[in-house]
Amino acid sequence: MKHSGERLNNMIHTILFDLDGTLLDTLEDLSDSVNAVMRSYGLPEHDTESVRLFVGNGIGKLMERAMPAHTEKAVLEESISRFRMFYGRNQCRKTKPYAGVERMLSELGRAGYSLGVVTNKYEAAARELCKHFFGDILKEVIGDVPKRAKKPSPDGFHEAIRRLGGCLEESAY
Repeated sequence: MKHSGERLNNMIHTILFDLDGTLLDTLEDLSDSVNAVMRSYGLPEHDTESVRLFVGNGIGKLMERAMPAHTEKAVLEESISRFRMFYGRNQCRKTKPYAGVERMLSELGRAGYSLGVVTNKYEAAARELCKHFFGDILKEVIGDVPKRAKKPSPDGFHEAIRRLGGCLEESAY
């Protein structure tokens, strides 16, 4: 058994994590924001378990799945903007790290690993959440931005590894 502050694997330099559903339990704040958008259009709300099924490919897909089928493109784009506004104001109300995550990240950081996040959450929100909950332990946060393909594309992973000074062969996700 290795002691705290010692690397578990000398071949790994960089460790990357997903954010929603991995480090942070964000589902209730996401659900609340989706439903705020639905209310703003006078549409029926979704239960939290339904919203769980909508999550996973960024807010464009989230709102596409939440809005009624055949929603006009302009309305869908507006719903995304509304979601960003609601979520930006409320993303830390119910969100919390999963049990043991903060300790794990601290121990990995003390052991010398370069830590980061690669997520399909829009990058500004991802950075804010990581800073709020984990301070500076996560050295890089890569999220959804225009002109970078979302996961499962490897683009975000390659960018995070590059920014962290690592190489693909010495990285884990």
